[in-house]
Amino acid sequence: MISNAPDTMQKGVTGITQEQMQRVEDFLQGAAYAFMAQNGKNVDFEARTLVGGFNAQSWTGTPLQDLVEAYAGNYDEAGKACGRILFNVLQEDERSFESIAGSVKSYRWVD
Repeated sequence: MISNAPDTMQKGVTGITQEQMQRVEDFLQGAAYAFMAQNGKNVDFEARTLVGGFNAQSWTGTPLQDLVEAYAGNYDEAGKACGRILFNVLQEDERSFESIAGSVKSYRWVD
């Protein structure tokens, strides 16, 4: 749950099946958990921390490749979709997070 976010979810992603969406959600949740296991609480992260930069070049063979294909190879739009999906994943998570406003939405595990 994101403690300081509205109860609403971000807009969905079109062009992928429900099964593909579940795999993307599971992948992003796993990436977030791995980041938190390594960095602990109160460390800011965003979607691009987890899957951007160098990692964006290695989406082939991961569930994120389905997003790239849904956005006709546009990694920028697929990355924005990852951010929206990450928000929804964290909003539904049993752990508590804070949202940090900025040009890119960041999050912090607080409990």
